[in-house]
Amino acid sequence: MLGRIWTLLAFRRSLVLAWRLLKDRRVPLLTRWPVVVAALFLLSPVGVRLDFVPVVGGLDVLTVVVLSVTIFLRLCPKDVVREHLEAMSGRPPTPPGSGEVVEGDYEILE
Repeated sequence: MLGRIWTLLAFRRSLVLAWRLLKDRRVPLLTRWPVVVAALFLLSPVGVRLDFVPVVGGLDVLTVVVLSVTIFLRLCPKDVVREHLEAMSGRPPTPPGSGEVVEGDYEILE
C-alpha cells in the first residue's frame, strides 16, 4: 500500500515537472511532441478506445499519459530539468558548472 502511495506521489511530481517544462521557453518545440500526441489521443472521439471494458478502458488512457510524460521528460534539456527540480524542492539553484568533473592532462611549469 505504501509503495503505491509513493508511486502516485512520484507521478504527481513528474506531472508538475512536465507542466513547468511545457511553459518554459528554453524547451524546444519539437521536444513537446509526446504531449501533443497524448492530447490528440485523449481528445480524439475515434481510435483505439476500450471504454466499454471496465478495467481496460482506463488503462489505455493511463498508459498513454504515463508514456508521453516519461518520453517528454527524457527529451527535455537536462540542465533545464535540473533547474526546475531544484526549484520544486525549495533548494537554492546550483550555479552552472559546479560539481562537474573536468578530466585532462596537466604539466608543472617552472
